[in-house]
Amino acid sequence: TDGLIGQAFVEKDLIYLKEIPDGYVYITSGLGEATPSFLLLVPLKIKENVFGVIELASFDAFQDYQIAFLEKLAESIASTLAMVRVN
Repeated sequence: TDGLIGQAFVEKDLIYLKEIPDGYVYITSGLGEATPSFLLLVPLKIKENVFGVIELASFDAFQDYQIAFLEKLAESIASTLAMVRVN
């Protein structure tokens, strides 16, 4: 697996970048396009099983409480995916 998403998947750990590689991602809206300043990759995991990765880009730094919330949310999503797979 290549890239940052692959790295987060293989390492089964969150990646938080405060410097994004040039051309990696852009945020586009009706007002135009801009390069975000921060990137957060959160694996969707339960124990050692990873079901995917959520990638979030932002112009503002992620706060500790936001990261903790996203980790809990990712765990909940992974749990749902695991149940769907079993059923």
